[in-house]
Amino acid sequence: MAYKSGKVFGGKKYGVTHIQWIIRNVVYMGKVSYGGQIYDGKHKAIIDENTFKEAQEKLKLNRVERKVTKNKDCTGLLSKLIRCKACNTLMFHTYTMKKGRHKYRYYLCSNTQKRGYDSCPTKSINAQAIEDAVIERLKVMFSGKNIKEHPNKQGIEAFISPIWDTLYPEKKRGILRALVKEIDYNQDNKKLGIALNGSKHRLEFDVNLKQVRTLNRWDKAPRS
Repeated sequence: MAYKSGKVFGGKKYGVTHIQWIIRNVVYMGKVSYGGQIYDGKHKAIIDENTFKEAQEKLKLNRVERKVTKNKDCTGLLSKLIRCKACNTLMFHTYTMKKGRHKYRYYLCSNTQKRGYDSCPTKSINAQAIEDAVIERLKVMFSGKNIKEHPNKQGIEAFISPIWDTLYPEKKRGILRALVKEIDYNQDNKKLGIALNGSKHRLEFDVNLKQVRTLNRWDKAPRS
């Protein structure tokens, strides 16, 4: 479909958000929602009520499982800090299990999750590799600097000292968020970018990180 101006409307792939909206929409059950209440509509239902209710129960169950696995057991050190430079979107931390024993952590571009594996050049990167690269470069950046007057003096001291390795992950994430404004990575040119809080400058480093082939659930592009 196109407007008179020539701008094309539609013709895009459905993302996860669009599909969830359709599943939750009572219109497809022959109902209408008004003022917080559900009423019978004059249109014909294309989904029976029992099927609609079963779908809502599955969505509810998925939300509970996601909250437990991702928020409690799978929070990365760079969560809410790292972005995919190519797509300008956040990368979120997740993992896959092999044979129920070995956990493989990685950061996945949000665009890859929504639009498919072929929609992003960065796709996903090994979590341990990117975390180690960021920590290594931050320690170099902070080492040897006069931090007596720095507003985050205590955080920097803890970061560059042996104490860092003894801290709980929650404490490490708190220190990083106090020191770092944003981190980004671009697989195309193998560049790692770091912007510190209180600074207008973004520093860039050459870092060649290995992509991780994620589960097929993220691979939405049709195969030839």
